[in-house]
Amino acid sequence: MRSLPEDNLSYPVLIKLEDGSSGSGFFLNDNTASNLYFITAAHVFFKDKILKNKKATLTCYSKDLNIKNPIVIRLDLEKLSEQKVIKKHKIADVVIVKIAKMENIDKSKNVEGVEINLPEGGMLVTIINESIKKYEDVLVSNEVFVLGYPNSLGDEGQIDYERPLLRKGIIAGKNDKTKNIILDCPVYFGNSGGLAIEVEHTGKIINYKAIGIVTQFVPFKDELFSKKYGRVVSVNTENSGYSIIVPMDTILDLLQT
Repeated sequence: MRSLPEDNLSYPVLIKLEDGSSGSGFFLNDNTASNLYFITAAHVFFKDKILKNKKATLTCYSKDLNIKNPIVIRLDLEKLSEQKVIKKHKIADVVIVKIAKMENIDKSKNVEGVEINLPEGGMLVTIINESIKKYEDVLVSNEVFVLGYPNSLGDEGQIDYERPLLRKGIIAGKNDKTKNIILDCPVYFGNSGGLAIEVEHTGKIINYKAIGIVTQFVPFKDELFSKKYGRVVSVNTENSGYSIIVPMDTILDLLQT
């Protein structure tokens, strides 16, 4: 038996952009409005308020893990921006993109500028409202999984960058001033926008809940002080192993604007 439900392994989405940069994300099915959204960190698509690229390619895998061919979705970011279906949070590092509108249980209508290519038998796996846990309910010390595509890791041939990697850690703390969640779990370039899932044990029942997205790693700054000059002469910034998660509350608020 897996430590995560099998379909959770299909949550992470790889983002590839024209400038060679990449990131991670996931799909959210807003049950109440019957809309399908793509969620990622705002800095993956934007520099300040300006789109960094005109197009993006999303790659993910079907609910049935035996289907090896990926699902490929192409986004015309300019067209989507013109239709105002890309929403960037005013403060938080979050962006949502409306992908499709569900017309009935078996059919959806893609937004103009979205091309979805499903392999035979393929099915998107999405977060639904019932799979979400809000900030106030997140429990410090619980286990957490981070899902994404840290494409900055490894030497040539060590990692298949077209496949997601999981990282396991714990919820280390919560910052009530910023309403961000702190994980004791390292993240790297390429993880931005990736989903964090909390594991909660209630008796014999195990719950797996989406709690937010990766936006930053927490740096450790090592300063070299010169006695001769009486000042800091260099600063070395390293990855502390802690990371920052923007909670699902922020994403839900953005959906309502």
